Amino acid sequence: RQGKDGGVEERLVLTPWARRWRQEISERLPKEFEGPTPWLSQKVSELCSALWAEVAEYVSRSGSSDAQAVLKIFEADPSMQRLGMEWAYVPGGDLLLIVGEGIVGVTAEGVFANTNRIEPMPPPPNFDKASLKTIQLPIALSTPPPVPVAGGPSQVAAGGSAAHRGSSDREKIF
Repeated sequence: RQGKDGGVEERLVLTPWARRWRQEISERLPKEFEGPTPWLSQKVSELCSALWAEVAEYVSRSGSSDAQAVLKIFEADPSMQRLGMEWAYVPGGDLLLIVGEGIVGVTAEGVFANTNRIEPMPPPPNFDKASLKTIQLPIALSTPPPVPVAGGPSQVAAGGSAAHRGSSDREKIF
């Protein structure tokens, strides 16, 4: 396929496994106009569990030794396994975002499927990976400057330092 600049456009080719799961995600999750399904709903739990089971089975069967070692991080400890729990943690949200790239929406309220499907694409060939470096933020002051207390000029506490907003129990928010 020809790209906008006249060159060949590179596209990701989804495997049958990825196509099947993307279809499953799209069918089982509510559409964005219906609102998100809560994270604790049985629908989301079953979807994430089934997806994780296939990923974990594949990694344990044919993954590298490094991938298998990483998979062990998610395993439940022996006391949890005696209770029938195989996994201590299932990264369901991460799986949905990775496999459902472009079709899954995630909020604090839950998860939903977009009706406008966007197929995943690789970054452009001229993408500058060096631009992704982290930015060093300036180091904060070790002690914040004194803040005037409501009702007048700065007051000096018994220890000799200026009282800061939120320093008394009446001003703390719990």
